[in-house]
Amino acid sequence: MKRMTLIVLALVALSVLPPPLLAQSTAGLVTRFEITSTPIKELEFDVWASSGGTAYDTTSLKFSGRLISLHVDPTARTVYAPTDSFDVRVFDDLGYDILMGQGMNMDSSTVNYKLEANLGAVRNSTLRLLVQNAGLDGSIKIRLLIK
Repeated sequence: MKRMTLIVLALVALSVLPPPLLAQSTAGLVTRFEITSTPIKELEFDVWASSGGTAYDTTSLKFSGRLISLHVDPTARTVYAPTDSFDVRVFDDLGYDILMGQGMNMDSSTVNYKLEANLGAVRNSTLRLLVQNAGLDGSIKIRLLIK
């Protein structure tokens, strides 16, 4: 009975992850900074994609609020630029992309800014970053502000 319970719990846990996260085999390298003690919360990811052009990470803290800005900077490091049209998505615990698709097909030569009117919201959820199509060792700095 215990074994059956563990199997069912594992299947339930896997079912709440967005499908793209289940398909990844390597995570790349992500350094994360989380600030939730101020009225405007900040979440910053420094990303180095794996050989498959992917990277992902999950926050340790829960976030609530409206996204007020997204900054995606592929020029922060001059060593390895990501490939053009790379994708950035941030999923909540329910599996929804809180960037509302605004992180898709990012330009690799300029800083990409997205404003509040085009972004979503989050309620008491950890956040899961997924970067795809960034090329071998593509490095990107991603910053979210949540109010």
